[in-house]
Amino acid sequence: MKVGENECGDKINKQSPVNLVKNYGCNGDHHILIDDGKSHCDLDDIDFIIRPFGLEGFFESGCEKPAIDIADAFHERDLARFELKVRSEHMVEVERLDWEFQIYHLENTNADNKENREDFISATSVLLDARADYHGDWLEELLDSWEDAAKKE
Repeated sequence: MKVGENECGDKINKQSPVNLVKNYGCNGDHHILIDDGKSHCDLDDIDFIIRPFGLEGFFESGCEKPAIDIADAFHERDLARFELKVRSEHMVEVERLDWEFQIYHLENTNADNKENREDFISATSVLLDARADYHGDWLEELLDSWEDAAKKE
């Protein structure tokens, strides 16, 4: 993406790991737009894999995958894979959180935007704190699917 024009800290933050600092200004051409694809994909369309460095999920072809449109980026891109890491890779004010859910979007399948497409990978993360009073059904469903994959191995 526009690394040389990134007002979110190209000199302060390298690509990875990123230290997110509160109240640091960041302007984009729009908010992140999400198409969750709920009506087209389900857990059976995901290949859950256990790796030494984390838990991975890959969408198989054939269903309409969730998609994302990131500000100042390259239009809507389909989700290809995701990882759950224990101990976050990225930080919030130099503190690593307990988990990080990283989501990778690879390909723009919208024919109207093909001329704007580059062969870049977009990645977004959700940082999770185990101490927080939060229960996410989506995360429980994914963890159950990884548990099933572990039993098969």
